[in-house]
Amino acid sequence: MMQSISIYKCDVETFDKTKIKNKKSIKTKSVNGQNENLVTELFPSLSITSNNNIYQKCNVAMDEIVKLNGRVFNKSFSEFVITNSYDAYINTKTGLLACMANKNSSDRIQEFFSNIFKFEYEKKIFDLQNIMNASNDVKRAQFKKLRIQTLHASSISGNQVNTTDIYGLMEQDGDLSAVAVSYPFNNKDISFSVSSAGSIVLFSSLDTNELVDFLYMLEFLL
Repeated sequence: MMQSISIYKCDVETFDKTKIKNKKSIKTKSVNGQNENLVTELFPSLSITSNNNIYQKCNVAMDEIVKLNGRVFNKSFSEFVITNSYDAYINTKTGLLACMANKNSSDRIQEFFSNIFKFEYEKKIFDLQNIMNASNDVKRAQFKKLRIQTLHASSISGNQVNTTDIYGLMEQDGDLSAVAVSYPFNNKDISFSVSSAGSIVLFSSLDTNELVDFLYMLEFLL
């Protein structure tokens, strides 16, 4: 199963892990012309150690507005509020935050934690070239702002695509925007993609301890 991940870093000398506790926030927004209270709640759970760093796993229950046409009691609606549950991991030494959610939901979760901790998070951006250099296989490369005849964006898939002539042409006349790689990890290979905007999609199945090791790798090694 694919898992979207966003990593947020912070610049604090000492992270106060005592603030990781049950929390609740409420925001009022208009939904179908009516004011609705949108609730976000934090529930800390497991503490997991990876390379002498302790990551606190948390569950975040969050009300989100979904654009969807529907009818209830013979009334038509275009927006609905649903409650989604997401996992988040916090490095209790550095304060780094990893959100296991799509980009928009991750950004909202990051704002929630920023309000709790009273500091700003910044999304971590990865060097795609370094990731390709350290990988065992580059399976896909995606480009934007291409200046090749009528092409504006394109992607190439296969094995070691970064060694092909077409990759070199696109790299010369466009901007690399995402790569999918097979990467060495804990004595095996895992597959994931990373975009130039910092969005990660993990394709390999990892248990909780392996996932935390992966987050450590994202934090310190990439």
